[in-house]
Amino acid sequence: RTFFNTLFMMGADLSADLPAELAGTGPPRLLNGPTSLTWIDPWVRWLERLGVRFVGETRVEALTLDRRACVQSATLSGPAGTFEVSGDHFVMAVPLEELQPLISESLADASPVLGKLRRVGLDKTLGTMAGVQLYLRRDRPILRGHGSLPNSALGLTVVSPRQFWAGQYLPSGVEGVLSLCITAMDDSDFTTGVTGGRATRKQLVESVIAQLRDCNDPDGNPLIEPDDVIGWHIDADFQYGADGLPSANRACLLIHPPGQLNWRPDAKTEIDNLVLAGDFVKTPIDLATMEGAVCSAFLAANAVLERDGSDYELVLVQHDLRQKMEEPTFGRLKRLDEDRYRRNRMPLWLDDGAPMLPVTNVDEIDRRTQAFLSSLEASMQADQGGA
Repeated sequence: RTFFNTLFMMGADLSADLPAELAGTGPPRLLNGPTSLTWIDPWVRWLERLGVRFVGETRVEALTLDRRACVQSATLSGPAGTFEVSGDHFVMAVPLEELQPLISESLADASPVLGKLRRVGLDKTLGTMAGVQLYLRRDRPILRGHGSLPNSALGLTVVSPRQFWAGQYLPSGVEGVLSLCITAMDDSDFTTGVTGGRATRKQLVESVIAQLRDCNDPDGNPLIEPDDVIGWHIDADFQYGADGLPSANRACLLIHPPGQLNWRPDAKTEIDNLVLAGDFVKTPIDLATMEGAVCSAFLAANAVLERDGSDYELVLVQHDLRQKMEEPTFGRLKRLDEDRYRRNRMPLWLDDGAPMLPVTNVDEIDRRTQAFLSSLEASMQADQGGA
């Protein structure tokens, strides 16, 4: 039930602008240039102008509590050695696998939520995903947005970003780029027998290219030909050893096995000046995505403002937007489905009367859904009256 709710609500979030995108009249959900140049670097410069100081190549080694069970300091290590940092508030915006070793006995005692996180089995909670970029002799604007290739052995998703870029960011001779995610690194490629998580860089890229060649665009042509590729890059967080095989993955993917919601923490912890942010934090966007991580950051910021008694307005999070979207249609759907579940009836969308909704016609979707809901409500009322 939780899993279906996650898929349904994320689908509703992501498909809000789908008709306009399909018609080519809506904004694509992509940046107008490479991520670092158009988003990360400007954001860093803006924060530095506000007085934020970034310390690179530095790890958090430990958190120390004071007598009030508040975080007194953080121990950091980097090129300059080991040093202590104190502060009024601490935001732990690190991946789950990096946070877990930092949860000491004293932290677990002060915060039961952190104690529960400490016991989470990472082998069942984290998956392997890697990013690959292919640089092409000719641009291949396959589709206007993100695409999924469900028949590919490595579970590829693909986007062709050059068509959205406002400037010329590629070097001479490179006319296009494909950005891909490999979501099934631990599965074997049926064409080569190579498992992504045990392949050399060259084997992995060759497998990706072969699977793209076996997939067709809307005109029936292969997505790319091997000769189109003149260069490639694999996510640096997916590291390789001296033997050429994968040795470590510093960008694991949070997955959602049954029961995971029981241990996922809120952004606010029981420690007054410690908040959490990351895709493992419990948020209204119940999925390991960039949107989910950003939502957790909003919740962490709100927690800091509330604990400080600040007069600043709290950040509007996805939950507030979703509530507006859910009513009246999604709210009615949930109530009806819950009622049918209690009565041991067929799930709502398996009902023979459920409307087949044309995805590009928003008015027709709304009209047919409302009519369907009204007929269901009438039948439920009749059942109750008969009982």
